[in-house]
Amino acid sequence: VEWQVLVDNTSLDEGDVVRILRRTLDFLSQIPHVPHLSDVLRRNAYRAMQLIDRFPVNEEVK
Repeated sequence: VEWQVLVDNTSLDEGDVVRILRRTLDFLSQIPHVPHLSDVLRRNAYRAMQLIDRFPVNEEVK
């Protein structure tokens, strides 16, 4: 989904959406390190990370 569509369809501030998505990325990045998970789950977590990790979520905080 495009960023503007996402923020237009929530009551959250843009900064809150970014924070939630960054926390989600952090969670997804830990999935490959959990023992005994299926390869499908690992691949899906990686793909979700690729889809989420874009502007403005991956914008460097100064």
